[in-house]
Amino acid sequence: MEIDSDCLDDYAFSECKRLKTVELPSSLRVIKKSAFSACGSLESIKIPYGVDAIQEGTFAFCQNLEDVEIPATVSSIGDEAFLTCSSLKTIKLPDSLTSIGYHAFLGCESLISIIIPDGITCIENSTFENCKRLSSITIPDSVTSIRSWVFSNCDNLSTIEFLNNVTDIGSWAFEECDSLTTIVLP
Repeated sequence: MEIDSDCLDDYAFSECKRLKTVELPSSLRVIKKSAFSACGSLESIKIPYGVDAIQEGTFAFCQNLEDVEIPATVSSIGDEAFLTCSSLKTIKLPDSLTSIGYHAFLGCESLISIIIPDGITCIENSTFENCKRLSSITIPDSVTSIRSWVFSNCDNLSTIEFLNNVTDIGSWAFEECDSLTTIVLP
């Protein structure tokens, strides 16, 4: 499907269950809340340069989404943006990113690795909860707070390294991380 617009409104393509591919125009600047939520067949998407945010629930429940390209213009990922995208294996977060909402990657069971950019100061509640294949993560110096349940039920998480500035780790942040063998604290 080819889209010709500079804005996609709330729920624009929500629940288009057979939608597999989308070609977004370079003129697109805004993708609003839940625009592609529950598009169960969507496999990949390239967000054009100029879009500054991935809104709340944009790709929630896109179970077949494997590949997402996020441009350097994106500064925020909203709450539940990739909620239960169970086929998502890797995602490169741009250095321009300054916030990731709660539950943003909750239930992304296939997610193997992620690099948190230096602009992030807080990792919100349940951001990576139930990311069963996530095996290691380094928390950059910019992060000062890790909220509750952030890595809860990350079964393969074996190593985590906190750099110098983390001052707060919330309740159950590493609950049931059965493979966790190494923690490096500042």
